[in-house]
Amino acid sequence: MSGVHTHGGVSSRDGRSVHGMGNPPCPFEVLILDDDRFDRSMITRAFASTGLDVQSNAVATLEHFGEALNQRTYDLILVDYRLGDTDGFSAQDIVVNHARNAQTPVVLVSSEIQDDLARTSRRRGIYECLEKNAITSERMSNLLASVSQALAASARPWLIQILEQHRQVVSEDMRQVIREELNVSDISAEITGRIARALAAKGIIPAADPSFLTELLEEPDDFRFDLQ
Repeated sequence: MSGVHTHGGVSSRDGRSVHGMGNPPCPFEVLILDDDRFDRSMITRAFASTGLDVQSNAVATLEHFGEALNQRTYDLILVDYRLGDTDGFSAQDIVVNHARNAQTPVVLVSSEIQDDLARTSRRRGIYECLEKNAITSERMSNLLASVSQALAASARPWLIQILEQHRQVVSEDMRQVIREELNVSDISAEITGRIARALAAKGIIPAADPSFLTELLEEPDDFRFDLQ
């Protein structure tokens, strides 16, 4: 078994960078927990060989793992399943309950991924399971691309919310300007039509309909941005 895909959910958070498919605007922050020095080096080298801007932080103990989580928000966390007297699920529990990294996707790595381990990982929300002999620069590159897509998709509702807030501000500003310049109750049909056509030409309202202007002044929710 060269690798088991589980792909649990990924959520974006305020202040977290969302990496695209190309070169990210800042390093892709990766945290690695493995008590074997050779394996830590192997995983770190695999990320370094992807050609992407990856900042890897490798630690050997749960204590150092917790300290590393406190230092920054990570884009991806890899944990070894077998960790001396504990396991990778204990590390995942720390992540899930960590205020700063609770939504960071966790990948479980092990020398061998049995079916029961894969099922348990899916049930616990592990993003993906990887066997150590399948960890190559190409595999890590694909993993980073997958996580980037998930982060971008999860950011979409947040972006829509920001656009809606902006819409409300623009709508209120526009209403205020018109109210200051004109008395709505006394606007002639000619002036109303001219204003409506000007707003429509700039894409601010959907059509050059004079009646829409009056409705807009009374009900700003008719004025919307659409995110394709």
